[in-house]
Amino acid sequence: MTDGRIDAFFDLGGAARALSLAPASIAVRALEPAGASAEAGYAPLPARDAELPLTRGASRDAIASIEIRTRTLGWSFERAAGEIVVKTDGGARELVVAQTIAASPKEAEADLAPLLDALTAYATNGETSTAEAGAEAASKAAPGFAPRFRFALEGDAIVLRDAEDRGPRERVARYRGIALLLVVLGLLATIAVVDRIQSSAGALAIVGAAIPPVVLLVGAFAMNEIARHASRYRAGSAPLASFADDRVVVAPWVSRDGAIDPKPEGRLGAAIACGEIGAVEVRPRDGAHAVTLDGLHGPMEVVLTRDASTAEALRIAIEGTIARVASPKRRMTALMRAAATREQARSAKSATT
Repeated sequence: MTDGRIDAFFDLGGAARALSLAPASIAVRALEPAGASAEAGYAPLPARDAELPLTRGASRDAIASIEIRTRTLGWSFERAAGEIVVKTDGGARELVVAQTIAASPKEAEADLAPLLDALTAYATNGETSTAEAGAEAASKAAPGFAPRFRFALEGDAIVLRDAEDRGPRERVARYRGIALLLVVLGLLATIAVVDRIQSSAGALAIVGAAIPPVVLLVGAFAMNEIARHASRYRAGSAPLASFADDRVVVAPWVSRDGAIDPKPEGRLGAAIACGEIGAVEVRPRDGAHAVTLDGLHGPMEVVLTRDASTAEALRIAIEGTIARVASPKRRMTALMRAAATREQARSAKSATT
């Protein structure tokens, strides 16, 4: 909890404990469902960020109901998703304040129950929940509230988003600047071609001089097309990674309205199997902190932030998310088999020396 704000999407248990220590007024991070993507084949639209303001013991009228909803995920092994939904404005508005993934709907409900009890107690009667009261609650704290980042279910995948990254639209000016530079260089190269023609140069010399301007102008056209398509990106955030069905996709593909492509591949290549990830680490980079997946694919940077506490909170959250989406039966990928073979060869060599 930071500055009277609680984020249960980062730490479900920590949020329940923080509620028992919360001041008279708080704001709970919430998400408002945005519906389906306009483009076929994509996950639902990213939910809109919101906040649920609460006053201890005085929010009975503002909240119509608080309930847990569960559903089964369409993965290759059994998993269920659960969420706490708060209805406000007389039931006309629904806000999701927490989510989880568990082995079954019953376990998902059990994961969410402490926070549900704490929310109900705080909002309606001003008392702390019995399970979270006492010295143990006082000795623990929820992670810092990081409004820039969020974890949330989008369809059957947990998606980490950066609210300060507007995606491809942020790079439109860069793309157009590159296109303009290529046009200028192409025109200058064209002048050289004209000069060769006027000087009655040979055919091979003219053809050789004509190749650079053609390449430059084609490149300018391509960059302008990239800028044109990037300008159509309408989402207010960019997905950094998605986690689902024993796989992690760093930098997933997105639709123009920001919905992720659920296929197991992204802008950096194919998805990474959870078994191929050895550790989640925070590494220094250019004065900032890079949260990195370290494994058989080598280090893969997921997010970069200048705040050390935020980086550590993200590391813990990513580590926990990978554990939740990992298959209960370890799947041997080709990369894992190759690594095992190399390890066996090294062990055999060490045994003989």
